[in-house]
Amino acid sequence: MLFAGLAATLAVIAVGMAGLLDGFEWWSQDQRFLRARRVPEPLSKGIALVAIDDRALDTIGRWPWSRDVLALAFDEIAIAGARTVASDVLFTDVQSATADSALAAGIARNPTVLAVNMDEGRLDAALWLSAEGRQALNSLVAAIAEDITAEPVSIADRAGLSGIRRERFLERSTNFKKLAAWKELLRLRNAGTPPADAQAYRLLLTKQDATLERFAERNSVNEAFERDQAFALLARFMAASKGEGSAMDAPPMAEFAERAAGVGFVNCAPDSDGQYRRVRPFWRTPYGSLPQFGLAAGLLQMGIAPASIREEQEALVFPDGRRLPLESGHIYVDWPTEMFEAIGGSVESADERDETGVIAIGALIDLANQRKLLAEQEQRYRDLGADIAAAQAIPAEAMTLVPVDAAVRAAVKEQGEFIAGDLSVRGTSDIKDATDAERKQVGTYREWWRLDQEIPASRKKIAAAATEARDGLEGRLVFVGFIATGVMADMINTVNGPRTPGVYFHAAVADMVISSQSVYLWPPWSGWLIGAVFGLICAVIAWKSGAGISTAVTFSIAGAWVLLSGFWAFEFHDLMIPVAVPVLAAIASQAASVSTAAVVNQREKARITRQFRARVSPQLVERLAANPDALSMRGEQRTATILFGDLAGFTTISEQLGSEAVVATLNMYMSAMANELTERRAYVNKFLGDGLLAFWSAFEPEPEQGQLAAEACRACQRVVKAIGERPDRQSLPKVSLRLGVATGPVTIGDCGAPPDLNDYTVIGDSANLAARLESANKQFGTAILFCGNTRALIRDSGGLAIVSLGRVVVVGQSIPIDLYTMLVEDPQVGWIESVGRAVEAFARGDFPACAAAWDAHEQAFGVTKLTVPFRDALTDPADKRDGVLRLRAK
Repeated sequence: MLFAGLAATLAVIAVGMAGLLDGFEWWSQDQRFLRARRVPEPLSKGIALVAIDDRALDTIGRWPWSRDVLALAFDEIAIAGARTVASDVLFTDVQSATADSALAAGIARNPTVLAVNMDEGRLDAALWLSAEGRQALNSLVAAIAEDITAEPVSIADRAGLSGIRRERFLERSTNFKKLAAWKELLRLRNAGTPPADAQAYRLLLTKQDATLERFAERNSVNEAFERDQAFALLARFMAASKGEGSAMDAPPMAEFAERAAGVGFVNCAPDSDGQYRRVRPFWRTPYGSLPQFGLAAGLLQMGIAPASIREEQEALVFPDGRRLPLESGHIYVDWPTEMFEAIGGSVESADERDETGVIAIGALIDLANQRKLLAEQEQRYRDLGADIAAAQAIPAEAMTLVPVDAAVRAAVKEQGEFIAGDLSVRGTSDIKDATDAERKQVGTYREWWRLDQEIPASRKKIAAAATEARDGLEGRLVFVGFIATGVMADMINTVNGPRTPGVYFHAAVADMVISSQSVYLWPPWSGWLIGAVFGLICAVIAWKSGAGISTAVTFSIAGAWVLLSGFWAFEFHDLMIPVAVPVLAAIASQAASVSTAAVVNQREKARITRQFRARVSPQLVERLAANPDALSMRGEQRTATILFGDLAGFTTISEQLGSEAVVATLNMYMSAMANELTERRAYVNKFLGDGLLAFWSAFEPEPEQGQLAAEACRACQRVVKAIGERPDRQSLPKVSLRLGVATGPVTIGDCGAPPDLNDYTVIGDSANLAARLESANKQFGTAILFCGNTRALIRDSGGLAIVSLGRVVVVGQSIPIDLYTMLVEDPQVGWIESVGRAVEAFARGDFPACAAAWDAHEQAFGVTKLTVPFRDALTDPADKRDGVLRLRAK
């Protein structure tokens, strides 16, 4: 059992080391974020979100929007006083000169972190990443760089490609040319001779052929150059370490990169269960180490340069000494209990998700449009005021105020009502019989008056919206990203659900930087070690205590560990301690131990049943099968009551019957007696020809053993007599039963030549005494003899008389015992008292009185064999005359 538990523990640890329990461990980690934190830990108040939501896509239009529209939102974010902007929107391609310039200006108005989408960029990695493969790739890049417009076959020949690499290049030559355009540009930059502009680079890759205006690879060359320019501009926001990049990496346009204040990569890989929990802090590129987008945003908000961060194996170390722990070189995201506080700007999405803590980008764009409309209204108000000033001789400067002062307004109103009547009427359709000049004048007054009423209301509305935006954005790190659920949905699977906006992931990372809030993950080997300890403990407990106790202890250990590591350590110490391997190791160890024990016990039960089912009662067999440990294989000292029985007269019957009839008759007697014995919880140990051996307390102490023995003696005598009285037995000699019963300390256990030739039996002086007592019945002419120890345990003789025969030393013994006989039939009146007088006289050593008592007894009741041992002692000159009867023959 112990070894089975240890084997199960090692199996669980091996499975854990193989990563097959990662899913369970990740699930347990998710549950801690969802359920273990009693005190809310919301996202830092210093972080806000301007959301591109479904309503914005419905009202503004399908994505992509014109960038001059996005510029309006960036302008409003700047007006609201945001400290940092992180745009989780890619701006990789040219849209239009006007729109791009507008957005570039908006980016410049805020310290803005721009997003880069990185790509692994592997082209048949197995073919090109070995030493031979890299050499072949370098030769291919050099051949393409000689003339990117050359035919693929010619390039392959110059590069010396053959076999599968040649096939791959010819199949995907366009991709390889794009890769070569980028790698050649990197080579030139590293050599200190970068091309001056895109035209110079195109000439370099086309053998300086200036006549080529359009060629198939032109876009690839231009894209490589623009990408290089953008990365070169963004390098100022990167750490020093460099690495390989990809021709598919997508930085923002150089125009935007030039005006950015930071940069970060936005893509990361999920765990094998498809859920996003961790991300690398830096992505090494040929230009430097690009920080993760959320990390870059948090650093810019804190005024920390990415280059000042020291990346160690287990943590990112900040200049001020703060440490952001890493798990296997990755940032493990510490998810807040709530992503954003409520800052206004309700957001509606297609799936009717109730988002709070964000401002809808549509609200900011609408605010910008309201400002634009107000500016147009104010300019129109001034233009109309100039016309009115000229007509009424009002100083021109008085009409430039927006709105004009009260006195000027009153004068204009009075004159306007005189000329136009009701100034609240729109248009001039109500004016009849007027010249065009008169209609124009009426229209001027009425429009001016309308604007005079609308402008204050517009200003108030704008002020309220601006205040709301400022309250939500001022001084904060503001992410701009998608929460829309339609075609442009940027959703990932996280602890918060399978449709978590990707921008939430970056915001959570930024929050870790700003708030210094992190989860510390214990290394996997700690779970393996703890699992080994738990498995050992549970295996030992199962081995020692059995299924019930071990199950309770195992689940107590597992439950306590879940509470300790899953709740207490996480809630109060931000520790993420392994749960899967320790819990499963404990349970598997206990289960394996108990299961193995069950199999072993089942086999033991079967063995016990086979060995004892005919020797003890069915109830006792069940008890033994349920508790095999009750069987002592090594011998156990115990007080037992032993019964020896012998069928007197059976030898005579066997002489008259054939062998088969003898066996059948013997079986009939023995079966009947065995049934009576087993019904009274005796263990029928042996059948010795026409005799048998049974004893009580065979497997555990039997407190009723003396009483049960007396009852068994009566029952056995009764069935033997009943068999003898059957009509078919009348022609046969009578058979009687002699029984000897003794109680005392003996050794009980498996004796013989185990494991094949062994017998669960009893040995000791008391067993020998029982055999001597059975034989002594022949001398006394009795049927049942008990020793004094047995007599002391008999509460109820069942109506049969028990008569003391005094102190006796049986044949083969040297120590006298108190001897009793149980009568199987009711004696004549006075018989017991008569025997008692004779026995008492002998015990006193008064032999004459004893002889006289026996003479009187025989005169009253007839000659009896009971007197013979006493008379022999009375006539034996060697008798010690000490009141102890010593038997001389078996």
